[in-house]
Amino acid sequence: MRALILLLFLIKIDCIAQKPMNKKLIDSKLDSILVESNLLYKYLSSEIEADALIDKEKIQTVNKLSYLSGDTLRVIYINKEIKCIYEVVFFGHFSKPISLDTRERSLNLYEDSLFKIKDILTSKLINDSLPVGYNSKNIIIPEDNGFRLYKITTTQIPNIIPFGNDFLYRFDIKGRLKDKAIFYNFKPKSYDSKTFKLILVYNKNIPFLFSTDIVKFRLYCKDIDIKEFTAYSPRNRIYFTFNKLTNKIITHY
Repeated sequence: MRALILLLFLIKIDCIAQKPMNKKLIDSKLDSILVESNLLYKYLSSEIEADALIDKEKIQTVNKLSYLSGDTLRVIYINKEIKCIYEVVFFGHFSKPISLDTRERSLNLYEDSLFKIKDILTSKLINDSLPVGYNSKNIIIPEDNGFRLYKITTTQIPNIIPFGNDFLYRFDIKGRLKDKAIFYNFKPKSYDSKTFKLILVYNKNIPFLFSTDIVKFRLYCKDIDIKEFTAYSPRNRIYFTFNKLTNKIITHY
């Protein structure tokens, strides 16, 4: 009898823990996810386009740094003497640069400080192995009293969206790690000319879709007919649908 009472108690606790959030809280959270995805898209789209230019020009670099200055995003490539040897500038439309500069120059004070911080922070990241054809990009974003650093899985394999295997680290202003999270395990999705919809099913404890999934969908499906993808959250029992044309998230309860 005691065992039965204990079992019923644990079931009740589990049900309470898994109770979906209220709509107001969900809508507020989705707004913040969309804002973060738009910011990440600027960084990742710009880096991918800048990397393609570097590869085309066959320029040898050691490192790179991306940062926002107002509405302008700069991707600078750095040699072993810690000098900028190639600068790509984006504004407004972050998939096409507005200027290129191949003149060698010293880093300015902000770039030098951010580069040193990035070097310290990336040395503390998890070095996970990825399958052939996949790599990762490190995006550092300054925030109040510290930095957040995304490690995002990317690929050049055709017709693949590398969903999952993304990390978020938060550091204080002195570069000390405050917390870290892996969003979920690697779940690449394939598509072809007959694909009209993509659906992700998250793990049972994941309450929302991820900003990095929105970014990847926008990047890898920007030139094809797939207009949206849907992610199902067992935690909230909700389907979240992101539409790339409206740049909005719709919930289906």
